[in-house]
Amino acid sequence: KPGGSSALFDAVYMACTSRTLVQGEPIEPRRVIVIVGDGTDTSSKKTLEEVVEVAQRNLVTIYGVSTVAFGFHSAGDANLKRLCESTGGRVVYPLENVYSDVSGYLSTPSDEGNFALKVGTGGYAAAIMRGIVNAVAATAGVWLFYVQHQFEGVYWERAGEWDYCAAALRGSSFYKLPRVLQWFSGNIGFHHIHHLSPRIPNYHLEDCHQAEPLFQTVKPVTLLSSLKSLTFRLWDEQGRKLVGFRSASRAKAG
Repeated sequence: KPGGSSALFDAVYMACTSRTLVQGEPIEPRRVIVIVGDGTDTSSKKTLEEVVEVAQRNLVTIYGVSTVAFGFHSAGDANLKRLCESTGGRVVYPLENVYSDVSGYLSTPSDEGNFALKVGTGGYAAAIMRGIVNAVAATAGVWLFYVQHQFEGVYWERAGEWDYCAAALRGSSFYKLPRVLQWFSGNIGFHHIHHLSPRIPNYHLEDCHQAEPLFQTVKPVTLLSSLKSLTFRLWDEQGRKLVGFRSASRAKAG
């Protein structure tokens, strides 16, 4: 309707009760109605229950073609579903790109929905983006936790000779990240301090590191030097260090 309002219920009611809406139509009552829209109704005089009742009484089956992008929802979804399922029909949703030019303009305007429709994938685009973000976040998380305990010069010791302070300062890395990554990771690089005193909040870790001379003796692990951790596979008992398979093979051959 002009002004952006919609009167879906009134339109369906009229279609169920009027024999002709357009010149030249058959005079027989309609038996099937197809609704193309999102089910939104803002100005009908008829109620949803009245429309369902008249459709059932006149043996009308209603089908709906939703203009809501796949993966998104509209306030009128329930209306469309009720109209269709109560009369023996069903709601179908557009296939990828089929309604990319009209969906979102026939329905309630939505910036998020229209953007997804413009890229032509709807909920699939959202799922792909979530998958990419989750994959990056999971990879970064696994790497951070790995390099915090598997790095060159790491302290490993058997239970009888294990020392709490040494394990914290030398068995956990000081991962010196660029400022941006340090901020995004919540100072996670100061892992050695966290192991020494887990009660120190992350926003005080850097200040604590700068204030205590003991922490200045901890050798930092940089982004570049941390790449060597990818090669570590075994613990060399004699050399007291982590090594890769190649180093172990050379030592065995020698």
